[in-house]
Amino acid sequence: MKDSMQHQDVIAWDKKYHGMGPYRLAASMFVVQGTTDPLVYLNNVESDFNQTCAAYPSIWITLLRYPDTYHSFVVQDTQVDYLAWIKDYCDHVKLPKGCHLETVEPITDT
Repeated sequence: MKDSMQHQDVIAWDKKYHGMGPYRLAASMFVVQGTTDPLVYLNNVESDFNQTCAAYPSIWITLLRYPDTYHSFVVQDTQVDYLAWIKDYCDHVKLPKGCHLETVEPITDT
């Protein structure tokens, strides 16, 4: 059975309403993604990230994946990371050029 998320109608809808696909970025970009988000699929985000990085290797983009984080909680769970990134950006801290992908791990497993 073909994955329904790869159906041409779903892909067309994603492109139209989510802006799916590679784009040249006008500025640095910081992306947070919960791995269990039922509304924004991790595989689509990673696919866009990889396509954008391949098409525009000189951009500044960071994708942080947060394990077991759902759509509703990703903003709260990632606040410390994205606010630090925004502060660095506003303070003109030199951001690492290129594409950076990381999975954020908990401090403990217990």
